[in-house]
Amino acid sequence: MAHEDPPQRGGGGIAPRLSRDWPLVAAAGTAVLSFFMLFAPWVSDTYTTVDAFGEGMQAAGPALIIVMVLAFLGLVGAAFARDDRRFAVIALIPASVLLVLYIVKVADVSDLVDLNNQLTETSASTGAGLWIGLLAAIATAAFTVVAAVRRDRPPTQDEAEWHVGAKPPVNVPPPPPYDPPKPPAT
Repeated sequence: MAHEDPPQRGGGGIAPRLSRDWPLVAAAGTAVLSFFMLFAPWVSDTYTTVDAFGEGMQAAGPALIIVMVLAFLGLVGAAFARDDRRFAVIALIPASVLLVLYIVKVADVSDLVDLNNQLTETSASTGAGLWIGLLAAIATAAFTVVAAVRRDRPPTQDEAEWHVGAKPPVNVPPPPPYDPPKPPAT
């Protein structure tokens, strides 16, 4: 009795999907970076630094950022587990909300720092964590848009050969003709 390999979806294995869906992988990485920037300095002055959860900071913004990052990562995981692009399209929602939250937090923290500088005559400034978090949120949204608008396609021959044991796609329809057929002569 011959041993048969189980049927494989999406060109076989996780490696071709990761190389095919690199924008989604990059978006997940930048979303994680935006999460970690919650713990980097958002406000700094000569003697102290304050992160997103520090004294005088509103906790609702960072809490919503955490929820959006978790929702986004869940949708990315579902997109890879089910090999379904619809999850990448749905992931645009938490990615865009994450970006809006960071934009609002930049405005809030900048106003807070300006007000603090006027009242106490200190030289506090917005910290690098806030700005890097904003850049990571922009990259998350951009990579998610790229992942959502990319067309589904079977893996190329190079992608299929890169994964050892991958089989070429079966029953792939031929590409459409370049010129539409001419009507029959009457």
